[in-house]
Amino acid sequence: MGRAWVERLILTPDKTLVTGDLLIDDKPEITGRKTPLWEHVLYTRKYNQYVQGKRRMTWVNWKEVLYEL
Repeated sequence: MGRAWVERLILTPDKTLVTGDLLIDDKPEITGRKTPLWEHVLYTRKYNQYVQGKRRMTWVNWKEVLYEL
């Protein structure tokens, strides 16, 4: 996604504490101390194919997903 995204990247053990519009993650369920305000966009992997009702992202469609905002 380029250098601009690296500067916006946040690494944390509790993702619910971070404010933002989107969380792009391959983990099917996100848990933490707060109810998140962001939308969980699921990065598609074999182990999360069963999850329904979330937008999905891959390296093929990432621009489409991010520009839907």
